Order: sequence, then C-alpha cells, then structure tokens
Amino acid sequence: MDGFFKVGKELDAFDMAQEMTEKSFDFDIVAYNVLINGLFKRGKYESESFYSGMRELGLVPDSATFNTMINAYCKEGNLENALKLLNEMKSYGLLPDLITRNILVQRLCAAGEIEKTMDVLNGMFVFGFHPTPTTHKAVLDASSKSRRADVILHIHNRLVGMGLELNLSTYNTLISTLCRLKMVKRATLVFKDMKGKGISPDIITYNALIQGYCLSSHLKNAFSVHSRMLIEGVSPNVETYNILLRGLSDASLIKDAAGLVNQMKERGLIQNADPYDILLSGHGNVK
Repeated sequence: MDGFFKVGKELDAFDMAQEMTEKSFDFDIVAYNVLINGLFKRGKYESESFYSGMRELGLVPDSATFNTMINAYCKEGNLENALKLLNEMKSYGLLPDLITRNILVQRLCAAGEIEKTMDVLNGMFVFGFHPTPTTHKAVLDASSKSRRADVILHIHNRLVGMGLELNLSTYNTLISTLCRLKMVKRATLVFKDMKGKGISPDIITYNALIQGYCLSSHLKNAFSVHSRMLIEGVSPNVETYNILLRGLSDASLIKDAAGLVNQMKERGLIQNADPYDILLSGHGNVK
C-alpha cells in the first residue's frame, strides 16, 4: 500500500486494503498508519474515519499515528484538533517528534497564540525536551508583534528557564529581533551580556546592531559599530555595506553614500545592482 501511495495511486492502495479485508487479513497498526499517512499527505482528510475505525477495533495508536495526524492538522490550520491529539498522545505516554513539535510551535506562533505555544513548550519541558533555536526564533518573531521590549525579553527568559541554550545563535536572534524594532538600547545591553559570558559576536550580530541604529536614524552609532567590528577582526560583508548605504541614502547623504559604494568596489563587494539602486533611491529623497 505504501508503494502505491508514494506514486499517487490511491485507488490501487484502497483496492489492496479491500482485498486484505476480503481475505480476512487482520489490519494492524502499521497498515492503518500507511493509510492515514498516505491520505493526509495528499490532503485527503477521510483518514480521520480510518483513525476512528482503528480505535473501534481496539488498536492503540502509536507515535507514528499521532505525529502524522498532528502534523497534518497543523498544515491544514486546524490547531484545535492538533492540540486535542497532542493531549491524547501524552495520555498514552507518547511524545511528538522534533519535526511535529517544531511545526506545532510555528503554526501556533503564526496564529498569534503565544500562551498556547508556551503551554505546549512547558508540557514538553516536563518530559525533558528543551526549546531549540528554531523554536526560540519562531516564538520571538511572534512576540515581536507586541512591539514591546519587556514582552520579548520576558518570553526569551521563560524559554531560557525551560532549558534554551544561551549561545551565539540565540543571542543573535534576540538582538536581531530587538534591533528590527529599533530597540537598540535594549539590544546593546543584550550584546554586553553576551560578551560578558565570553561569547564573541559575529557578522550577524554586528549587522543587526548596524541595522538597528540605521533604522533609528543614529548613523554615527551605526558607523561606530562598523569601526568596532573591524577592530574585532570581523570583516564587513555585502549586507553590512548595503545596510549602511540604505541608512545614508534615507538620510539624503548622497556624497557619503557614493563614497561607500566606492569602498565596496575596492573590496570587490559589488555583486549586483543593489548598491546602485539604493544610491538612486537616495537621489529621490533629495529635495
């Protein structure tokens, strides 16, 4: 049956299932999982009836059954059923796999259900699962919609309390989130905390800070960060220069922007027309 589903021959898969029934072959959990998985993958939600039939026969769903169905409900946007199945899954002493956990968290975050997300993560923490960098990013992206630094930091600290590892990746996510919202003072405090823990910033960290200052129209500070990264031995990349270029262009500092483009040429960092497009857009800002 699995082979038929993989090549899109659903009717042949059903015929085989029918033949198995007629020949009095007992359907086990593996056969039901093949049917449920094959149907869900093709957006056929009749598999719910197979799930019910499986239960009526006294067959106990296993991890594969639950993971498949929770996954599918999430993709369909049916979070209520996904959470209901998650609770049922835990009642059997089973836990979702990493892929299912990540999809469930991402879908809840996309729906703005921050507290439900945290409840799910807390429930996983009880069983020894810790938030991953992927989870951290999804939850911070969702909490950033509040546009409140205290909310973002509170959520971040709660995730740390659940065992989120504080490393360069998680610090970069937090700093980038704050800078994107022009909360550079808070981001700078996080930056100092990171360095205090012996974690060295990389190009992502510096680019985030530069962008935060440019968005806040603090170009002097942006260029100070640029100078600091050079002293620290971190080489600016195309993105660094484009961020600075955009900041100068938005401030109508065309001569400075043109000088920066020349620096990019000297460093061999002009790979496409983006710097020139940014420069031209700056000319449009001049009144």
